[in-house]
Amino acid sequence: DGIAIEEPKDIPEPAGLALFGLALMGLVRARKRKL
Repeated sequence: DGIAIEEPKDIPEPAGLALFGLALMGLVRARKRKL
């Protein structure tokens, strides 16, 4: 049990998905700015 697992167990999945969505939207906005 002393081995640390890389997977973050603190963050609930919905929060992780929300962060992922925000990051994706940021990328899309940045891309639209370039065009």
